[in-house]
Amino acid sequence: MARPKKRTSDRREQWIKARVSPAEHASFLTRAARARLSPSEFLRNSALSSPGVSPQDVAAEEAAGADFELTDQLRRIGVNLNQLTRVANKTGYMPDGLDEALAKVDHLLDRMMSS
Repeated sequence: MARPKKRTSDRREQWIKARVSPAEHASFLTRAARARLSPSEFLRNSALSSPGVSPQDVAAEEAAGADFELTDQLRRIGVNLNQLTRVANKTGYMPDGLDEALAKVDHLLDRMMSS
């Protein structure tokens, strides 16, 4: 005997896709298994039972965005500083720009500490 057909409104034909890191994927699958749900059921239950995003969440996210900008600037300067340091270690010569990069790092760290 064949299974009865679902109504059109009950069919799950739409897809929602999200990219995750390998660690996030493993955590997601582990949490779904602990809940004894399929990954799809776990995702639906988690997403549909969540209250959503509040204005406080948006404000916190914007504040985190400012931190991200500082952190990104620091990372970029750190990359340059690493390149200059490699040249100095390899050749024994202190390249131009090393003092400037260190000053920028100090300035950004001061800004991050005062935030």
